[in-house]
Amino acid sequence: MIRDQPGLTQSALARNARIERSTIGPIIRHLNAIGYIERLENASDGRAFSIRITSRGRSVVKRISPVIEYFESELDKLFSAEQRETLLECLNALEAYADSRPVA
Repeated sequence: MIRDQPGLTQSALARNARIERSTIGPIIRHLNAIGYIERLENASDGRAFSIRITSRGRSVVKRISPVIEYFESELDKLFSAEQRETLLECLNALEAYADSRPVA
């Protein structure tokens, strides 16, 4: 998503990926720290950052893309589009529940 939409804001990325903004923040910080993406000041909104993939990030995406495509094709064989959407909703609900629970 970041590769295909350079300059995407963190909020837009969270929305497009269907991930809570609070969840995507640490992911973005980690990817930035290891050099896969960079965060740039957003010209139209000083409070937001635009996210852009780096050459190092593009190299990783190139290596893992065949694996992702394979697993997505396997999921397509197992589930209809509606079933995949339901699965994603269930996983998101489980994540929200886990995030709301105190850490033991």
